[in-house]
Amino acid sequence: MLELCEVCGDDLQTLQRREETKGEFIRIIIYKKCQVCGLGRIDYHPFMPIHSFEEVFMPNFKAVGGPCIRQCDVDKQTLVCRSCGLSYQITDVLNERSDNK
Repeated sequence: MLELCEVCGDDLQTLQRREETKGEFIRIIIYKKCQVCGLGRIDYHPFMPIHSFEEVFMPNFKAVGGPCIRQCDVDKQTLVCRSCGLSYQITDVLNERSDNK
């Protein structure tokens, strides 16, 4: 999503994305800066319950391989992470493979 600087109208660049947890809640903090005029901005998202991507959107799938925790890079059609190659498989398929060994 393209965000424009409120001062000069140029693009804001994301410098850092941080997650802050409190008990069973999490919020995301994003630091942004304009490369032209130097305007800085910090976005504090509200706290929300901690749910993993798999729990909410893919209850019948299990992650296989890869160190990735950035679920936002997972291709929705192939279910493979664009960053590290982590893939998702249906849990029934994984159970069949373990039974055949």
